[in-house]
Amino acid sequence: FSFDSHTCRWTCHHSSLDAHGSRTIGEPMIKREHHSVVAFKDSIWIFGGRSDVGLEDDLVVLDTGSGVTEWKKPEASGELPTHRELHSAVIVEPTGHMLVIGGQDDKGELHEDVMMLNLYGVVWTKLQRGVIPKTHIACACVCGELFTF
Repeated sequence: FSFDSHTCRWTCHHSSLDAHGSRTIGEPMIKREHHSVVAFKDSIWIFGGRSDVGLEDDLVVLDTGSGVTEWKKPEASGELPTHRELHSAVIVEPTGHMLVIGGQDDKGELHEDVMMLNLYGVVWTKLQRGVIPKTHIACACVCGELFTF
């Protein structure tokens, strides 16, 4: 769903016509929880989480910038992150990098890593820097500096 703050209306984004006659194309992401979502330019980037079949390590994009709302599954390269839930993500402006912080795997093992995705080239890199919070965290990036809570 999306909420238009100007009209105060919700829109459902399925692969068929919604209540307003708009069409969303592509295969929608599978239902999940404990995933991360960030907005960059005209797209919404969704990573990981738990679905009905288990933990996910996929990357799904809802592109809203071409006049037609479209679900996409970009092919990523680099050092791919493992499946996880209960992690956090943030955009580093204006570089176009998404940071995925912490989380846990399906055995409850905690991830002590920060994964960086270049959204322009869709390339993952693992960052090795200091001690980080592991799960259930919130974060924000201000002037290139990451804050976690």
